[in-house]
Amino acid sequence: METVNYLSGEWETVTKPPPELDNKEKSSSKLYKALVVSITYVGSRNRLYAPGRDLWTMLKILHNAFSFEYSDIRVLTDVVMDEDGAQCYESVRPPTAGNIVKGMEWLTASSTGQSRLFFYFSGHGVQAKDHTGEEDDGLNECLVASDDYFISDDTIRAILVNRVPLGARLACMVDRRVFLPDSCGLSESEDCC
Repeated sequence: METVNYLSGEWETVTKPPPELDNKEKSSSKLYKALVVSITYVGSRNRLYAPGRDLWTMLKILHNAFSFEYSDIRVLTDVVMDEDGAQCYESVRPPTAGNIVKGMEWLTASSTGQSRLFFYFSGHGVQAKDHTGEEDDGLNECLVASDDYFISDDTIRAILVNRVPLGARLACMVDRRVFLPDSCGLSESEDCC
């Protein structure tokens, strides 16, 4: 099996997959943690409907296919959850920029070389002017929180990628609709990536 070594950027061949842990070991050791962010932007002219469906699909996949315990999943959403659904998860909070950053910090906190971490975002994304000069195209890719604050790719890298210890696995899935700023506010981009 071939994988990318993310420290060097080179392809390497892995001959022996890492040992799998059974469900009992996973839940007792807290090696598995997931942060699921789903934003519909209720009350906004840019409301999305798919993140509500995506939320439930992702939670089922994490629990049923990847054996994440409900207590190992934090949910940030503006989707209405019934009381029974909300009690299954460690926390259900609004997906403000502050809560998303705190959630990413929780995800990487106390992780070890054995940790398996998962970050999921379903919502809007934008490109914003880069004031640091670090971006070749002069733009930062950003996630848009429910309070309309942006979380830049640099912030995500600093909190998620740079804090993951060697040996740990981090999977990120970002399902976003891209908006490009124009003189009238936000306009939908035809080139959604």
